[in-house]
Amino acid sequence: MKILFITHYDNLYGANKAMYKLISKLVDQKDYTPIVVIPAEGQFSSALEKMGVKVIINNVTQWQAMYAGFARFMVKKHIRKKSFLAEVNEIYKKLQETGDLDIDLIHSNSSVVGTGAFLARKIGCKHVWHIREFSKEHFSMKYFFGKGQVAQLYSEADCLIVISDALAENYRNRYPKAHVVRVYDGVDAKEEGLNQPEIEKEQISDSKLADEAANDYVFAYVGYLFEKKNQHQIIEACKILKDQGIENYKVYIIGDGKDDYKNKLINLIENYKLKDNVILTGYVSDVDKFLSKANCGIIGSDYEGFGLVTVEYMLKGLPVLGKRSGATPEIVLDRETGLLYDNTEELADNMKTLMNDKKLGLHMGKKGLERAKTCFSEESNAEQIINIYRELSR
Repeated sequence: MKILFITHYDNLYGANKAMYKLISKLVDQKDYTPIVVIPAEGQFSSALEKMGVKVIINNVTQWQAMYAGFARFMVKKHIRKKSFLAEVNEIYKKLQETGDLDIDLIHSNSSVVGTGAFLARKIGCKHVWHIREFSKEHFSMKYFFGKGQVAQLYSEADCLIVISDALAENYRNRYPKAHVVRVYDGVDAKEEGLNQPEIEKEQISDSKLADEAANDYVFAYVGYLFEKKNQHQIIEACKILKDQGIENYKVYIIGDGKDDYKNKLINLIENYKLKDNVILTGYVSDVDKFLSKANCGIIGSDYEGFGLVTVEYMLKGLPVLGKRSGATPEIVLDRETGLLYDNTEELADNMKTLMNDKKLGLHMGKKGLERAKTCFSEESNAEQIINIYRELSR
């Protein structure tokens, strides 16, 4: 079975990392020939080529964009829609030149990639669309095509793979004729490693508790700095703790973002005099260096499509403080593998709860590790997607 994967960016993070893991499983099975369309050469294309996967370099323009006013959006629409449609023909021509028009299935790796829908029409092959994000709610994205045409394209897809029940409900409500299947993303437990080997044991040692009690409690947040990911709420929660005289903790906010929001966070930290408690690390290549020292992970997005980083926290044996919205309540079981919150005050209370009861956090971390290994494995993810391919090939 020859499968054409299409992605709109060229690094090996997020959706591309998940796609890379799936492709590696397909290569191992020998029954599949993956080809990947990627917009530029780099780390991702090198990794694919090293695995023996054919790569086609071609620009992939998103078929939606962040809405920041009518005039700006219409300019983007005019330019990008023309580019988008031209790229469908460019990729078709490159497939023709390499003798690869016998594609059986196209796998679009994100909802922002519309190229695959039009190319599948042109080639006459199956189309699987991997929906990984709340593009409208989380990123304020708007399509360059009309609602009717968008609905038709989603309905024409042979399968919309969504990565959480929250996304499944969202897309079934918006596009009732679409064939929607939920497949959780998978994370490799061996690759992520474990920073607390004691959590595999039933008993939590008193010596470990004594060691932790002697140090500041460490919270970690990993992710792109973005308004709707709510890093500012974490800082606001720290202000509440400071007002209560609680300062025996550190929060590492690990990630980079646009200067305007980053400056907002810096100003909050300065104004609240939290420099000793809240640290913005910027981009970090070795995130594990921080997670190995952490006692707890935080995920604060309003519309998390799944939360790979949430599962990565759990695989480190960390309890998770998560926003009670999006897919987070599916991943983090409240009072079992972490604590959910609705607002800044509740986040501050939950931080205080874990600082005051370290044994509770360790117990939740143990439960979270068990859940992550059982429910969110790479093997399960690949098996379910390959089963979808098989069903569509009959």
